[in-house]
Parts: sequence; structure tokens; C-alpha cells
Amino acid sequence: MKGLCDYILTVVTQIQEQVKIYELLIFHYHTQSQLRQAVTLAVQTLNHLGDTFRASPNTQDLLDALQTTTELIQRVGFENLAELPPMENAEKLAAMKILRWSSYPAYFAVPEMLGLLVCRLVDVTLKYGRSSLTPFAFGMFSVLINGCLGDIDTGKQFGELVIALEQQQSDQEYRAVTYNAIYGLSRHFYKPVRDGLKPLILRYQSFSQNGDAESCAYCLINAYFCTILSGKNLKYTHNDYEKYIQAIIGLKQEQRIHQLHIWIQVVDNLTESVENPALLKGEYFEESSQVAPATTETTELCSQLLEGNPNLPVKLIQYVKNTQ
Repeated sequence: MKGLCDYILTVVTQIQEQVKIYELLIFHYHTQSQLRQAVTLAVQTLNHLGDTFRASPNTQDLLDALQTTTELIQRVGFENLAELPPMENAEKLAAMKILRWSSYPAYFAVPEMLGLLVCRLVDVTLKYGRSSLTPFAFGMFSVLINGCLGDIDTGKQFGELVIALEQQQSDQEYRAVTYNAIYGLSRHFYKPVRDGLKPLILRYQSFSQNGDAESCAYCLINAYFCTILSGKNLKYTHNDYEKYIQAIIGLKQEQRIHQLHIWIQVVDNLTESVENPALLKGEYFEESSQVAPATTETTELCSQLLEGNPNLPVKLIQYVKNTQ
């Protein structure tokens, strides 16, 4: 597919038409687990559309972006966010789509860009008006506010606004990706985690309505993970999700299936008699054969995160097990 897209880009000259091809290429890189390439291409495309980013952003860049977004929200007024005029600028509508497609790969592989991309989603919305991606923009901002800043009150405000806006939209194209952001990544900061299970399962089942197999798959993964943390007996978790797990395989979302198998193996380790519960090795996932070899960079990162806590993985798994 990449070869075909590269050829089309030599023929198509209008940026609005090229963006459609760039969307496909970003998605292609993502499905091939080339996540950094996906984000790099997204940033390059956004530059063509007039939304520029620094090549190597740092913490101060994120703080500056948050300050800009916060000032815009104050200027518009939170009470007016549900009544923004429609977005009519074609280039900004295209930019919103690129920002949306870049969010997943940035979340997993380029976290230093994620906050900037999310702030830009909100900035474009506030400056140019609402679109079908407005609930998603506010939803990701809720994730950022809750997870990075710990401002739960503001995160809750945006989370509830997102649900109201999304339910007002007849177009369900972005409902799965929006609900995954809210119910899978944000709402548990201020509501019991079990409250998100039904909405996530419903959005997983909405593939026929929106065609977004990737986001539907993520909804199922987060529903499974939320079930693990909800206090439900883990012995019943796999049986409850078996029908959904079999269906997700049919969506051919290999990367998402791989992620789901990790959590299934965690549950298997905690509910079956295994020699070492902290070692993910079994029917669904085998750590030694599927985890990439450590590099100097990843080794240093892990050393920093686990310094002084060599038994942290064991303690974490034991904690989850003891809470059941």
C-alpha cells in the first residue's frame, strides 16, 4: 500500500487531496507498529497545513502549549464550548483528522508529542469552530488534564461535556475513539472504574456503524483491563469476554490482539497455579519471545522507573490478586 500511496502523492498536487493519502500512510505505519514514523509523518503533514511543531519538544513546550490552551478556554468561556459555530476552514478540518490519527501512535511511542497534539486539537476547535471531532478533542484534553496535571475537577468537567456533545451527534464515525478516551482513559479518575464497562463494550460492538476497527478493539482492551481493576472475580473474567475476544480476532487488529493477550495472560497467571506469577509465559503470551530485546535506552529507562523497587512487578501482580 505504501508504494501506491507514494506514487499517488507524485500525481496529486492539492494539499487537501494529499492529506487523504497521508491519513492512509499514517494508519499504515501504525498497523505495522512503526509508531514513530506515523507521528513523524503526521507532524510533517500538519506543517504543510500551517500547524507547526518543534522537532524535539521538551517539558517547557508542553507547559507553554497548556498555557495557550487554558487562556483560549478562558477567553471563549467553558459555558460556551457546547455552542461553538461550525468549523468551515477546509485545511483546519483536515488538520483535525491528522491530529486524530496521530494520537494513538503518539500515546504509545512518542509521549513527548502527545500533549502538544492534544492541545492543538483543542486550540484549532476553539479558534475555528466545532466539528465531528470536537468531542474527541475535548476527551483527549480530559485525559491530559487528569493524567498529567492531576486537575480532576477540570478533567471531570471536560469529560461530562464530551459525553453530552457526543450524544448530540447523529454521526457516529468518531464515537468509538471518543468513548475509548473518556471511558477507557479518563473517567476512572472521578467515577468508579466499573461504570465504564458497559459504554466500552457497546462501542466495541459498534464496528458496523463506524468502521473504526482499531478504536473498537481498544474499547474492548480497556473494558477488559477495567474489569480486572473493578473488583470482579478474575476467574470469571475470561469466560465473560470469550465471545468478544473471538470476534476481535475477526477484525484483524493484530497489534491490538497482542495487547489484549498480555492482559489475558496476566489474568491466567493470577487465577491458575503457575510457578512464577510475575513471569508472563503461558497459553496467550510469552514474554521472552515477544518482548523486544532491551537497548541501552530502554534499560536506563527501566532502571530509573524501578530503581530501589526490584520486586515491583511481583508486588503489583500480588496486590491485584489480593484485592479480588
